[in-house]
Amino acid sequence: MKNLERTIIILKSVFVTMLVIGLLFFVAYNETHYSKTGTVTQCDGISTFKDHHGNQYDFYADEIIPINANVQVKFYTNNTLDNIKDDELIDYKIIGYVDEVNLSF
Repeated sequence: MKNLERTIIILKSVFVTMLVIGLLFFVAYNETHYSKTGTVTQCDGISTFKDHHGNQYDFYADEIIPINANVQVKFYTNNTLDNIKDDELIDYKIIGYVDEVNLSF
């Protein structure tokens, strides 16, 4: 019975340790990565998308992305939080398409 209690205590300790380490890695990852959404404005070998603030970003895509496609891109900060010019676009995902008609009111 004493061995069973000791085993349970060890398993609880291992579980808590793994949980704490996992949370630390999660926090460290989110500190150096961020996402932006925008609309593809050009696609001729290098895709260009414009975010909602008017900033334009160029990136190479594995596929031809239609113009006016909404994309969500993930950036890596290169551990320089004060310099956006060296950030790398590491992933993109098409999340929808903008209609050709402008529906602004």
